[in-house]
Amino acid sequence: MSQPALPTHDPPPWLANAHARLPPKERAILDLLLHHAAQPVSKEEIIRQAWPRQKWVSDESLVRCISQLRRRVPQARIEALYGFGYRLLPPSTGPRVHEPLLQAAQAPAELVEQYLHACTLVQRQTATPLARAIDLLRKLTERQPDYIPARVLRAHAILLAHRLDLNAQAQASLEEAWVQVGLARALAPDSPLLAATEAGLHDLDWRFAEASRLHQSALQELPYSAHALQPYIWHLLATGQAAQAPPCQHRILAQRPHAAVERVVWARLLAQAGERDGALAAIDAARAAHPGSTLVASAWCDLQARFAPRRALIPMARDLHELAELPRYARVHLPYVLARCGRRSEARHVLDATPAGRYPSTLHQRMARVPTLIELGELDHAAEEITLAYRQRYSGLPGLLHSPACAALREHPSTREILRSLGRMVQDNGASP
Repeated sequence: MSQPALPTHDPPPWLANAHARLPPKERAILDLLLHHAAQPVSKEEIIRQAWPRQKWVSDESLVRCISQLRRRVPQARIEALYGFGYRLLPPSTGPRVHEPLLQAAQAPAELVEQYLHACTLVQRQTATPLARAIDLLRKLTERQPDYIPARVLRAHAILLAHRLDLNAQAQASLEEAWVQVGLARALAPDSPLLAATEAGLHDLDWRFAEASRLHQSALQELPYSAHALQPYIWHLLATGQAAQAPPCQHRILAQRPHAAVERVVWARLLAQAGERDGALAAIDAARAAHPGSTLVASAWCDLQARFAPRRALIPMARDLHELAELPRYARVHLPYVLARCGRRSEARHVLDATPAGRYPSTLHQRMARVPTLIELGELDHAAEEITLAYRQRYSGLPGLLHSPACAALREHPSTREILRSLGRMVQDNGASP
């Protein structure tokens, strides 16, 4: 005997896109759970609804079908009532900071362990860990093509590598990131963090209007997610909204209070927003918490030179300059410190002698030299570098031009025109999330 049709209901907003793409059994189970709202539904009733023509269905088949449903529709909070059945919980009204992790956990333990390990590597934001994370995620997505969290994290890691000028070491192209985003959107368009990652990729291409709409969507859904907040901070800097960035980084820091890189970003954002005392206090706190960190020491020396230049900083800057683990682009900190501390001729000599000096190999390295060129009074030279970066659409250029370090350069004729052009790209962004 056929099953009676269930009453029809307008699906909730989060279900509108996912419902039509569900396989028949998963759609039938979700319809049944929605019909019973938050009430428990027995395994027998679920089986009768989803497998109406089969006399016997194993518990394993039901569990597998529920697992697939959770993965395809992560917003559906399906609770297992062991020994009885399942029920659909009402939507959570609190901050959904753990929603992406809950979605990632709907997979075999081995996959989840590898995914979490990749997350840890990505959070370190340095070359070798990022390269390892991307390689691990490639293997993970090849072995489990429908494990969407791994695809999104893979795209996010590549985005981060390009932002930090580490894409050569990571051997990852933006085309690869776009492919992962496209596949994730085709398989699970409502996947957490997908919009944030796609927004970050649009920002890299200076498509700020598209990025803004995606950032709004991502932060409305997950306002406390570090994964969503990090690309949005880059967007704020690129569109001249630096004052709004520190509160976003404060949310990230609340989740990762012991991460040296997040403390450094916090101090730098305060500096970018013009909060001198706050920036110095933040980098002092970071140095006290991470006394052996080269990253923190380099940032401390740089911010001290910017806000409180003194010749006592020079020996520390020299020592840092000699460290092998210091990234090539960071080796321009020594000439910057020298210039800020009154050693201009020496700063010019050291700038040319560094690997990122006279013949820098990447646009990121060229742009790292710009604050030193400004300090040396070489505004025409700095403007030439800016023009080259604009022609080649260097992704970090908008944020650099809006920084206090480039204030003197913004009145240069060629730079003024570039700023006008960038302004036209962001004028249709609309309200910020």
